[in-house]
Amino acid sequence: EAHVVCPTNRRPYGFDWEDWGRTDFAEAFAHARATLVNAPLRSWLTGHSMGGHGTWQLGAHFPGEFAAIGPSAGWISFGSYVGANAAGGTDAPKDPATEMLLRSGRASDTLALKENYLQQGVYVLHGDADDNVPVSEAREMFRQMADMHHPDFAYYERCGAGHWWGNECVDWPPMMDFLFRHSLPKPESSTVVRFRTVAPQVSSRSAWVRVMQQVAPFEVSLVDASLDAAKRQVTVATANVARLDLAPPVAGGSPLKVTVDGTALEAPAQDKVLLRLVRGAAGPDGKASWSLAAAGPAAREKKPARGGPFKNAFAHGFVAVVGTQGDDAADALLMAKARYDSDQWWVRGNGRFEILTDRAFDPAEYRGRNVVIYGNRDQHADWDALVGAAAGVEVRDGSFTGPVARHEGDDIAAMFVLPRADCDQGQVGVVAATGAVGLRAAMRTPVFVAGVGIPDLVAFRADMLEKGVTGIVEAGFFGNDWGVATGTWMRR
Repeated sequence: EAHVVCPTNRRPYGFDWEDWGRTDFAEAFAHARATLVNAPLRSWLTGHSMGGHGTWQLGAHFPGEFAAIGPSAGWISFGSYVGANAAGGTDAPKDPATEMLLRSGRASDTLALKENYLQQGVYVLHGDADDNVPVSEAREMFRQMADMHHPDFAYYERCGAGHWWGNECVDWPPMMDFLFRHSLPKPESSTVVRFRTVAPQVSSRSAWVRVMQQVAPFEVSLVDASLDAAKRQVTVATANVARLDLAPPVAGGSPLKVTVDGTALEAPAQDKVLLRLVRGAAGPDGKASWSLAAAGPAAREKKPARGGPFKNAFAHGFVAVVGTQGDDAADALLMAKARYDSDQWWVRGNGRFEILTDRAFDPAEYRGRNVVIYGNRDQHADWDALVGAAAGVEVRDGSFTGPVARHEGDDIAAMFVLPRADCDQGQVGVVAATGAVGLRAAMRTPVFVAGVGIPDLVAFRADMLEKGVTGIVEAGFFGNDWGVATGTWMRR
């Protein structure tokens, strides 16, 4: 009747189906699609408890992949379930750094993408005596679906049932019947697409719409697109979109009229229709015009497969390279940090990564892969080759030069991600400090914890461990060209 595909989320308590758990899902799903005989329009998503949360999360981020979803005993988000958010808690102080942390963790905000559920059938299953995931989570989603007037929504609350009430809570016949009744529309009949995403690096595509770049990073982007095949007309409304690709299901061979946010364009005849749209600068009236481009983003620009936030450095077969240009104590501390991160990655992520010194590392042997360097510019022989002298950010012994200001002291830790300076693929993540005090503080950063938001760049003093976000000195996002001047940065 169906293949059952069970990704591992890296470990039983890995990443709550977020961050690398989400990547694990995407890789397993793609592998299953490629290797198992299947009907692509008949894929469904279901899970229990943490898997129920994963169903809500993945269903929201990848709406065009599933005909229907069935969360069982699922919690909505970290905020609804345990009161936590990317800035450290619901009572975090009002500080500009808080906004940056919250934005970088916005992929965890399930309800920010709730309109994507309108593309799927939704069946919610929960026990009303659940003492692990309270039934209030399911009831809230009932209200959310009802408020959206979801046209294809079912809800069953099991009277007297706890968190686990036997195999039926993952194999409930009415839910399975609901799932199996659903199929995705055929591509040629998909004439209307409504898509929401928090970042192209998290999710970029639904049907024939693909968001390539945002105006404001990690704010919700909206695309409402419709196709009139008979008139060869595409109409699009967007918000917070800088680059957009459209591949409408219409035959090529003659021009196509396109209207984007009021800008009328005519795409030339193409054998296979692919429209690459670029948003221009806003005029005096606040409105921006759009134009057609011959190609997608430049090789060194941000794009779905190559962008922030910082956690994305730990992907694409990454390798750790530890600096050895400091004194013995500094070199030992850098190696200790790399090994600690390796242990964290093993325990939480069920994975291993190579650790090399800068003396042993040959960039050409790892071309196209991500590299995470441990050490500042004075400590690391490969800094200029990988980060580049023109990066606009620099960490040295005793000082950190950030996007906004220069900061001095031996107590500053910094983490950031950039494209590798030595090739057009792969990224470089930097874990560095201005001195031993700062690097010891970096030992406490919860990088490998689901839902923790870390923007493209964050730098903090060691007293952040006591003061919280007020100890952050710089935080934010590079521009789509990875520039500092075009970026979004916190300012006090």
